[in-house]
This record gives sequence, structure tokens and C-alpha cells, in this order.
Amino acid sequence: MKVLCLCLAVLFCFSTLLFAGGQSLSTSVEATPTVVQVTPNGPATVPAARWMQFSNCTGEAACCNTLAGYSNQYKSGVPAATAVDGLQLRNVAIDSAVRADGSILITWTLRVEGKDGSPIDPWHNFCPVWHGSVTETFKGGLVYSQIHVSGATKGYTTFGGSTVGGGYMGKPSSMTVPDGGSGVSSRVSDPTLSGSYLLKPSDFNGGKFPSTITITVYWQNHSALQIISAANYRNLIAAIVPKGK
Repeated sequence: MKVLCLCLAVLFCFSTLLFAGGQSLSTSVEATPTVVQVTPNGPATVPAARWMQFSNCTGEAACCNTLAGYSNQYKSGVPAATAVDGLQLRNVAIDSAVRADGSILITWTLRVEGKDGSPIDPWHNFCPVWHGSVTETFKGGLVYSQIHVSGATKGYTTFGGSTVGGGYMGKPSSMTVPDGGSGVSSRVSDPTLSGSYLLKPSDFNGGKFPSTITITVYWQNHSALQIISAANYRNLIAAIVPKGK
């Protein structure tokens, strides 16, 4: 009888410890980091923002003076920021366990190519009368990229010299695209443009992440070259990280 009572007591104690351990385990379960990403399988392009550079002009002086005024100038003022085709994460879900004290590490990469345009005959395009020759060079320049996060309120309101709405997070990443060719010649360059930003609850009103956000990469071209990002050569990654991870 004593042996039986002893066995029952040991079993009770073991069950109690197991139950307590189960409670401890269940209460210590935490949100785990999650990663969402996109790698578009189609190309993206942004047109040239400036006219080509005109030099070595011969012929009517009035036309040469007109071309000098257009040389490497913006076609329509400072270019606007536009979304990079396919480089968007829509309705990224944020677990309630990380909305107040988690973070989201956002990184993006674009391989960009600068492509020459076609030389333009000044006659009728820039000048009513012109007989001569001119060298047309497609100059390089800065290309910017930056992320926009829906609902964010602590971001920048300027981007590459143009005024934008809120939600543009972190300083724009930028690089200089080399000059293209002159006349009918063509030369392609392909640098890589990348950036990152650590998104925090404090970037939003109320100091908390919303239940979902949309992340979009924008870019801006300040060169006289068409900028191209080929298929599968750009990506956007968001890693949602709980506090302490």
C-alpha cells in the first residue's frame, strides 16, 4: 500500500511539472522573423530626362545658338519620381505581436543600363532652317531610387530635387550613369543601384505598424540616357523582425 501511494505521488508530481512546463512553453512562444520578396520577370524602363549635348555645330549661327540652349537641359523640368515596374510588395501582413516593438528591414537592388537615344536632325525639330553638322552626345547623370511605404508619416517630402508626398523613407540611394556615345555610336553601361531602410513603429502615427503595408520602389532619371532594368535583375526584400531577434 505504501508503494502504491508512493507511485501515485510521483506520478502526480510528474504530471504537475509536465503541465507547468507546458504552460511555460506555450507562454514563451514568440513571433518569428518572416521574409517577403519579389524579383520581377519583366523589364522596367524610365525615359531620358535631358536633351543630348550638342557640340561642334556648323551652319546657321541662329540654329547653333538654339542648340546650345537645349544642350543637356531638362526636357520638361526636374523629372518626377516614378514607380519601378514590378518592384512592389502589396499588402504585407504585420502580425499583432510585432506591431508595437518589431522592425522591418527593407532592401532593394536594381541593375540599371544606360542606353543612347537616336540622334535628332535639328532641322524642323529645333530650327526652322539649318544646313550643317553637329555632334550629339548622350550624357550620363544621376539615377536615384527610394522606397515608399504606405501609411508612413515620418518620411521625406523631396526626392532628387522634386517635391513628393510623405512616405518616402530614408535618404535616396543614387549613382552616376556614365556618358553614352556620340552621333550614331552606342555604348551601354550597367551599374547596380541598391539601398536599405530599417522601418520602425515610430515611423507611423501612434507609434505602431498598421496591420498591412505596401512597399514600392521609386526611381528618377537625371541623365540624357534611357534607363533600363532587365528582367530578373532587380529585387525588393522585406524582413519582418520581432523585438530582440
